Amino acid sequence: MSDNEGFLISAASTISSQTADIEEKIDRLQKAKNDLVSEQETCMNEVEQCRKPELFPLWDGEKGKGYDEKREEVYTIMESIYENDYNAKISLIESKISSLNFQKSALSATNSLINTANDLLSMGEEAMQELTSTIGEIKGRLFG
Repeated sequence: MSDNEGFLISAASTISSQTADIEEKIDRLQKAKNDLVSEQETCMNEVEQCRKPELFPLWDGEKGKGYDEKREEVYTIMESIYENDYNAKISLIESKISSLNFQKSALSATNSLINTANDLLSMGEEAMQELTSTIGEIKGRLFG
């Protein structure tokens, strides 16, 4: 086995391992996002419950007005959590998933270079210069 062949086998193994790690992270993040969306829907239902039942005109006067004001405060706080906190966390997760998908695409492109290098390796001496260049590019992507 030549040094080039050994390197290509090692590089393919590294890419396979890194891709599996990235896919596992994406799966975990997707599950977390789905859990947050579900929790957000639950929160939304609870937010809507804050305003039920409608008290006016059945419960009028100072106590009714005070109760309604407190209920409106709770509604505003919960709505803020629903709209801001959940959306920010979901957006952060989506951003991380996009970043991981980009990394996965880069690994896929590098894997294609490995396949090209393997083809060049099988051509022998006539493709040695191109093989050396391709292996240099793979090394740059993996270690650069």
